[in-house]
Amino acid sequence: MKKIKRVTISLWDIIMQPEMAYLPGHLAFFLVLSIFPILTLIGVIASFFNISVTNLVNLVHTSLPPNIYNVIIPYIEGKGFDSNLLFFIIIGFILASNGTHAITLASNSLYHFKNNSYLRRRLKALFMIILLILLFIFLLAFLAFGNQLYHMIIKLINIDYVNSIIFWLYAFLKWPFGMFIIYFNAKLLYTIAPDELIASRSTTKGAIFTTLGWTIATAIFSLYIRYFGHYDIFYGSIANIIVLIIWIYILAFIFTIGIGINVKNVYIINKNNNNSK
Repeated sequence: MKKIKRVTISLWDIIMQPEMAYLPGHLAFFLVLSIFPILTLIGVIASFFNISVTNLVNLVHTSLPPNIYNVIIPYIEGKGFDSNLLFFIIIGFILASNGTHAITLASNSLYHFKNNSYLRRRLKALFMIILLILLFIFLLAFLAFGNQLYHMIIKLINIDYVNSIIFWLYAFLKWPFGMFIIYFNAKLLYTIAPDELIASRSTTKGAIFTTLGWTIATAIFSLYIRYFGHYDIFYGSIANIIVLIIWIYILAFIFTIGIGINVKNVYIINKNNNNSK
């Protein structure tokens, strides 16, 4: 009971850090902003390889308000690719990297590290946003929409005779494999975020917390998509994007708490090392 109380107090202290007031919302905003260049890039890649994007178009149609859908759907279908579209994609990713740049600045502040040069931070922020976006796509494609994509792939490759075996294998490995991917990438992001080197082992607790938190949040989001996603009689498709934004904010909030946990862990490790001398 005392241990639970200590953990609760420690988490509350982390949540009350000044960085928690702005970083989750900042990161979530730029992750949402990255959705549009991601969808556009997927459409462009699909058009180059003559891959049908019908299912993606249907997913966007049922998940986004009509006005937004009408703006981005020509790009997802691969129509009108030109220098303007390339510029849109590049600028979209650069703007999205503001979120990971804020992670570096917040990490430096919490660890009491000096900031590196602006150019080095921006280059690292671009690498981090690409890594975070790939992780975000993995969460959506493998965990949140995994069942829907599984059935779509089964129909495309026409292997119904082993359908049940593959499904149960996928269902068995889905969450353990997903948690491993989340843990590995969260640990990497936490380690490279500050502008000074920190021991990878010092980020383990934060990575574990983020892995568990993201898994639970994504499981709840997946249940919503499966059972409630398209049946809102009051808000229609706008309800789906509201839930998506809330989910992204929760992921950002959990990730930020993980930074605070790692900082406390480094402080404890340094304190123990000093006491042992």
